[in-house]
Amino acid sequence: MLVEQGQVMSPPLKLCVLTGVPGSGKSSAAALIAHDIPGNWSVVHADDFIGPTFEWFRPKPWVEIRQYHTIFAGWSAGWHLSQGRNVLVEGHVKDGKELRHLVQSTKVRYDGPIDRKVIWLDGDTEEIVARLTANPFREPSWTGPDRPAKFRFWITEWAVDPTLADVVVDSRGKSPTKVALEVAGEFGIPFRP
Repeated sequence: MLVEQGQVMSPPLKLCVLTGVPGSGKSSAAALIAHDIPGNWSVVHADDFIGPTFEWFRPKPWVEIRQYHTIFAGWSAGWHLSQGRNVLVEGHVKDGKELRHLVQSTKVRYDGPIDRKVIWLDGDTEEIVARLTANPFREPSWTGPDRPAKFRFWITEWAVDPTLADVVVDSRGKSPTKVALEVAGEFGIPFRP
């Protein structure tokens, strides 16, 4: 508990952002954490807002409209915060502009104190390319022998600005459970798989 001018105050709620390139293991780690997360925490998957965002803002190019999925994820995070829960937002937050959109839209729904922390899930490019290539649901129209090259370019194109991160968690050669344990530990989420 915090005490300010004789009043007992609750500590700020946590807004935890887990970012990384597509295929870095964010969704797998967040799904494991969400399965066993305590009641004072919520998980928001920013990717859940990609489809609706794309539909609502058609026919604009994707690079123009992708910023809105972080705004919608922020609104959702703000709602959870307003209910007194800490929030883990998992999704590809590429740069400072997208992070600002996320945080500002969170504050539209929740104007209390927030303890924000960003974790960048880093990994080996070739390991990520192999994971993406093996997943038939990732860009299913990309077929043939150049599929890995397309993912390699994609990872480069959607690289995360490393200066966003308060902490870097390296996923190289680690199981999703081990990555989830490290992420939960950095965010202070009690997680026991």
